[in-house]
Amino acid sequence: DNLFRFALLTLAAAEAPLVLNLGGSAYGQEVCFIANDWQTGLLPVYLKHKYKKHNTYMRARCMYVLHNMGYQGKYKKGKFSCDRFLGLPQEAENDLQGEDLNYGRDCINLLAAGIRLADRILTVSPSYALEIQTPEGGLGIHNDLKHRAGNGCLAGILNGISDEWNPHVDPNITVNYSLQDFEEGKA
Repeated sequence: DNLFRFALLTLAAAEAPLVLNLGGSAYGQEVCFIANDWQTGLLPVYLKHKYKKHNTYMRARCMYVLHNMGYQGKYKKGKFSCDRFLGLPQEAENDLQGEDLNYGRDCINLLAAGIRLADRILTVSPSYALEIQTPEGGLGIHNDLKHRAGNGCLAGILNGISDEWNPHVDPNITVNYSLQDFEEGKA
């Protein structure tokens, strides 16, 4: 039931800025969604085929963050129809199209859909952004990634902690600490 659960999570995330009262009013339509990995790959699909099609979220954007191409969210297409199961029009099938050793072309691929439709794609490092554009690193989606990189939509940002967040020098914490006084300082 993962496809159903993550489709529901994605729809809830898309509806939240429109309906939740946050600080006195709903946030509204001018938002930037940050979607992570295959579990939220449907977000840019819903933005295109459900919301923008009906003049909602016209200025909203989606940034898609990739951590591991090995997990793509592939499902047998025949089992999960776009219109009945996902609440999407039939034309969304092209964006969801995937390929799999078990399912062949009778496959939807949530990671690939997110890559195809997100406004920007980020990876965990500049080298990973390059690696996933190869057949070995892209695991069947490398051509989509090369295309998006060619349009300036793919970048890598190195994971890690900057000096600004270094507990040894951070002026915004009560007590500074380092590896040498970790237990005493952190306590």
